[in-house]
Amino acid sequence: PIRIFRAIRFMARAGLTLEKNTEQGLLTHLHELKNAKKERVREEFLKILREGHTAKVFAHIKKMNAWNDISPSLHTYFSNPKIWEETLALANTLKAHKWDHPSQSPMIYIIFYPLIESLFDPRLNRRGETSLGQSLFEDLKVSKAEWDDLLKIRWNLSRILKDPEAKYSNRVLVPSSYSKNS
Repeated sequence: PIRIFRAIRFMARAGLTLEKNTEQGLLTHLHELKNAKKERVREEFLKILREGHTAKVFAHIKKMNAWNDISPSLHTYFSNPKIWEETLALANTLKAHKWDHPSQSPMIYIIFYPLIESLFDPRLNRRGETSLGQSLFEDLKVSKAEWDDLLKIRWNLSRILKDPEAKYSNRVLVPSSYSKNS
């Protein structure tokens, strides 16, 4: 079933469209994605994020109506039109910046920014939002270490945003060996 991801990913990477019979074959086997190991789904998901064609791949998955087969949590998350629009915008941000860092946490944070922020904002945290976040991160096998990284990223970004003179951001974003103030 993971080959469905690969076909869509390769299509996006090469700038092609799927041949009608190939697409029909993928649609016929979509239900098998429910049986795929979460670890394999996670690896394909991260490859999609890393390769920089996330918006095109995600849009094709949505066109095929495959999010529910991949993960009911992702289906619920991406069913919100505002979140879908923000996700595609964030995906285009990832495309502009090739990601070769060993940590996947920043990519996960960027794609799921609206959800992560809603978990921490009492005005936005509606009933059920926490359970959606938990199930989504379980579906993607986000580890405790990655979750800790997500919290650090969130904390550092909040500090940067509250720092109009950019004093704190220089300490966070510029390695100390390059900083004149160290």
